[in-house]
Amino acid sequence: MIRCSLLFGILALEFSSPAVADVQCSISDWPLEIPEGTADFVRFIIPGLGSGDAAPIVRMQKVTRTAIGARAATSGNTGAPAEPRDWKANRSHTPSESLRLRYAVLDNDLAQVDRLTKSAAVDVNAGHGTLLEIAASEGEPEIAHLLIARGARVLSPPGEQPQLHLVANAVSGLDGYLNTKDQPDLFLNRPPRSIGGYLAVIRLLLEAGADPNALFAPSETLSALGDLILTRRFEGDVDIARLLVAHGALVDGPPPFRSPLGLALDKGYDDYAAVLLVDHQISPATLNLGLAAAIAHESAGMAQTLLDWGADANFGVERSPILCTTLNSGERHSVALALLAHGANPNADCGGKYNPGSKPLNVANADDPELIDALIARGGQLGVPTQDAANYQAHGVHPGPLNWALLHHRDYLASTLLARDPLAADECGAVVYAARYGAAATLARLFKLGANPNATSERGVSALMAAAFHGQLKALEILLSQPRIDINRTTPRHLNRAFFTIQLEGRQPPPVYGSRSALMFASLGGFPDAVSLLIAHGAQVHQKDAEGIEAREYAHNAAAAAAFTKNADAR
Repeated sequence: MIRCSLLFGILALEFSSPAVADVQCSISDWPLEIPEGTADFVRFIIPGLGSGDAAPIVRMQKVTRTAIGARAATSGNTGAPAEPRDWKANRSHTPSESLRLRYAVLDNDLAQVDRLTKSAAVDVNAGHGTLLEIAASEGEPEIAHLLIARGARVLSPPGEQPQLHLVANAVSGLDGYLNTKDQPDLFLNRPPRSIGGYLAVIRLLLEAGADPNALFAPSETLSALGDLILTRRFEGDVDIARLLVAHGALVDGPPPFRSPLGLALDKGYDDYAAVLLVDHQISPATLNLGLAAAIAHESAGMAQTLLDWGADANFGVERSPILCTTLNSGERHSVALALLAHGANPNADCGGKYNPGSKPLNVANADDPELIDALIARGGQLGVPTQDAANYQAHGVHPGPLNWALLHHRDYLASTLLARDPLAADECGAVVYAARYGAAATLARLFKLGANPNATSERGVSALMAAAFHGQLKALEILLSQPRIDINRTTPRHLNRAFFTIQLEGRQPPPVYGSRSALMFASLGGFPDAVSLLIAHGAQVHQKDAEGIEAREYAHNAAAAAAFTKNADAR
């Protein structure tokens, strides 16, 4: 009978009203991550004895090209390089005059070419693959100059097919040379080639009127300029690009033409792109895709340039607005500001179809007040992503933007939102959650708006207790500076269900728990500075909880225990 009487008395404690006078809404304890009851406290002090609910966790193709030119040959299965072949091994022993001239061009034999081209019977433009094309492909400026002087055409007559593509020949030959110059030569006695020779040939051809846009074939999609951009980099390459552009090379073009500017931006070659951004018609698609590439390459200067040229600040990359892509990929501060200055939507959908509700303010860097201010100044709203909202609702948290900011450690954002919209202070739990996450600026603004510093959660955990348990000193200081703060308020007393289910060291747990103060929570959290701060502001050191335990006894590390011994009131 005594046991039953005790049980009914305990149950009466469990259902009695807590000593909280001014709670206006039900504040979920889920985000507070504070243990409850003897069993939970044991799990906190000795991890691994049990597990509670999961704590809330607060946490967006390059163009390639097969190199044109020879590759080192291999023989058999040994992997050894093949023996070099004689450059002249397969030539006719009885060549005609025109074939002898072709051999002379291949051999870069200027004297022989000079002698043979003086004959009136020789046509320097005869045959498929003209002599000048060979000179261009082999990078022979002196031979090319002589052939042009002897009547070699740099442009095909109207209607003649195939069209001459001399500049493309030279750039393609240069690409092949660059890809093989560090490898063993495949030929014996081949005339030497050089980058300088190719550069001189390209300049000569352009000055002679060769078409920089002529393609190898109608089906070809890559111009000489595009080929140059995909060629291995070399000293003087940008000068050649500038020369091509000055002689009318197209920097952009419709599909299937592969835009040289697009290629340069895709590969992150800002030096090429700067040369190609000239007063030509550049398609919006190239500018927009280039903007995405510049952001991916972290090239803020080029991104700004493309925006100035007309790239769309609201362009979508795989259905994600470019502003969202920018903010989700390492926070390109200056690019994001430039996008906003060029009209980017501050309320763009950054969540997509999988998690709608996320906006630029949700993904902006929490430590970037300039960007946050810019978004808010342009009317940016903070969203609550669908997944977060569902999670909050499942745990009883009011799913408002202020709470989202607080639970995601966004103190500056939350306080700035409050400054713009004071009504956000009405979100249930804002004071307690701001204290728990150390959002000192938000707390200060909430109190200026008249918020209650003694707000408590469903379980009776006050804002002061939450800040104390998590060692949020700045939040504690602001709370303790409030005239109405109740520093010695305690949690309600509750029935200890563990009284009927567990034994601790052979003893039955106390029948009730609770009556814990902020000082006890600071001690349990192990934060000596929080302990000292509370004691300095008048926290009762010898106050006992429902189980008869003082704050000093909650300390489970030496630093927290020492904070009591350093205070005269603790003796």
